[in-house]
Amino acid sequence: MLKGKMKEMKIMLKRKIAAVSHKVETKSVVMKMVEMKRKLVDMMKRKMVVMKMVVMMKVEGMKRKITMVRC
Repeated sequence: MLKGKMKEMKIMLKRKIAAVSHKVETKSVVMKMVEMKRKLVDMMKRKMVVMKMVVMMKVEGMKRKITMVRC
């Protein structure tokens, strides 16, 4: 009687642990996804800044060229 109960308890515990670890795993996966997304957004922002800088430089260059041509 007692042994059967103990076995059941152990199985329940194992199942609970498995469920919890699964939850933790899914959570960590979600966290990783969120982090990746954040990194991607950061990259995009940086790229945008760099692009803006390049565009500004080009515009400056064009202005200089125009002024030089005028001169």
